[in-house]
Amino acid sequence: MVREDFPAANLIHDRCHLVKYLNRGIDQVHRPGMRQHTELRHSVYALLKNRDDRARMQEEIVKVIQASNFLVSVTWRLREEFKAIFGCDLFPKTKKYFELWLASVKEMAIKEILRVTEMFERHVQGVRSALWQKQSNARAEQINGTIQAVKTVGGGYRKFENFRSASHFSAAA
Repeated sequence: MVREDFPAANLIHDRCHLVKYLNRGIDQVHRPGMRQHTELRHSVYALLKNRDDRARMQEEIVKVIQASNFLVSVTWRLREEFKAIFGCDLFPKTKKYFELWLASVKEMAIKEILRVTEMFERHVQGVRSALWQKQSNARAEQINGTIQAVKTVGGGYRKFENFRSASHFSAAA
């Protein structure tokens, strides 16, 4: 595997995937809460969006939910605190803030987020590296998406060489 081929390499998890796991936790908390509180209906997309991407109405929805202090608002706040760690400039600070965040999550004891943090703790080195380093696999994800689109549009190629040519042509465009 990677460790065997590159023993000196740092393992860095993708930030987007880490946030995606927390978003899934928010969604899992949101669903049952929606049945109890009508204010939560039609709000999940506002909660999952970044602040800069929200429309004015979505921003109002988030403010109402925060003020109501529902379980989903606590879960949302934990995700936002995790994302704030991305701004740390020194690894020791990152490590300290991550440990404080983990303690905060354990104190809140929201089972959906606890599952995510258990996974983060199993992969703690890669998660810490993701929080501190500015590396991303976004370019690789983009290339993979382009290849998948070529495969879908092509509907099947008789020869692998044709598929490879179409993929290279699309990636260069």
